[in-house]
Amino acid sequence: MPETDEARDIFYRQDVYPDATGLMSWSPETLQQVKDVAIVVVDTNALLVPYGTGKASLDEIGGKYHDLVDKNRLVVPGQVVREFASNRALKLQELHQQLNRRRQVAVIRGSYPLLEGLDGYQQMIEMEGQLDQAIKSYRDSVDLVIKQVRRWHWNDPVSALYRELLTPEIVLDPALDREELKRDLAKRIANSIPPGYKDSRKHDGGLGDLIIWRTILDIGKSKKAHLIFVSGDQKTDWWHQSEGSALYPRFELIDEYRRSSGGKTLHLITFSDFLELSGASQNIVEEVRKEEQELSIPSTIGPGTTDWTLFDRRRKIRDDTLEFISFVLRHNGDFQLAGPGEYRQFRETTVSAELLFGTDDVRNYLEDVDQTVREFWASAQTRKKAFETGDMDAFDKDSKLLSHLSVTLLQQLPDVFDRHCRVRT
Repeated sequence: MPETDEARDIFYRQDVYPDATGLMSWSPETLQQVKDVAIVVVDTNALLVPYGTGKASLDEIGGKYHDLVDKNRLVVPGQVVREFASNRALKLQELHQQLNRRRQVAVIRGSYPLLEGLDGYQQMIEMEGQLDQAIKSYRDSVDLVIKQVRRWHWNDPVSALYRELLTPEIVLDPALDREELKRDLAKRIANSIPPGYKDSRKHDGGLGDLIIWRTILDIGKSKKAHLIFVSGDQKTDWWHQSEGSALYPRFELIDEYRRSSGGKTLHLITFSDFLELSGASQNIVEEVRKEEQELSIPSTIGPGTTDWTLFDRRRKIRDDTLEFISFVLRHNGDFQLAGPGEYRQFRETTVSAELLFGTDDVRNYLEDVDQTVREFWASAQTRKKAFETGDMDAFDKDSKLLSHLSVTLLQQLPDVFDRHCRVRT
């Protein structure tokens, strides 16, 4: 949603902090003081984390949620449920993709008659046969798992847990005036008032964060209770930051909740910190924390981003790049098969990444990758032409270059990407 001169307000601080006296006289309760009595509100990214954990973790997570339900302390905003429904398919698609790629294992075979007299050569051939059988059995097992995943009809284990948990008593979906919401969002974006203004380039213009926030305020107003918001949003419209790391929740949010709740305290924590606070086993906490780190969500108190799609797109950029290169390799560098369409898609992916991350190191990384892919493409085209014309010297030369570029891209690219592509604000 674009900023307008009409939305800017030079007196915005008077609206953000209408109670100047309360700013100094009020003192918040600590997390330890409120952890056993506070209402717990869960964000979309926290609901999606279990897709990257094991059954034991999911069972314990379910147990912690049930404990909150039994004590009437769990609330999930209706907007969070809608965002979960939108992003759930992406997590299942990613799972299916990873399973498919597990099938792509093979023994590199070849006929080497010259070696038949060497010690160990016959044993090598026999072991290759055994490996072939083992790989076939492995692929059959993977196929069986894939078949079961494909039979899921929105009844995967995570969805099944939430179907049981997220009853009408747990999901809060307050009636909000849409036109008033739009005006409030425009004002917040124009004057950098949290939350939502950092998401102004998203499809919803940041409205999702604002709806969740207004739901939190509604809880404070109706229940007059301390509240813990379990989220993965570390952007600066939720957190004061120091050197790119979350430091304190934005005081504007703390004070707005104080006024709405009659003096109660708001805390923001990650999902792994919530589990640790709730007494979950350390193994479960570490698995969840590892998943958060895998998705570039800092596990210190203070989370990453309520737009979980951001992390799925980050992974997709990496996967699309690798898929493009792997496709070319599988066809011996023949860009007639992995041609301009795939390359154009790759370029669009890098452009979207530049817009998505907006950091110099990522842009430089993507430019490097793009240049390497161009070299890869040129080498493959030259190699193909050399083969067609019978210039075997040129063919061998370009084959070596192609092999070098392949190793560079397929072995180095994932680590380089993970090192560089961190969501920064």
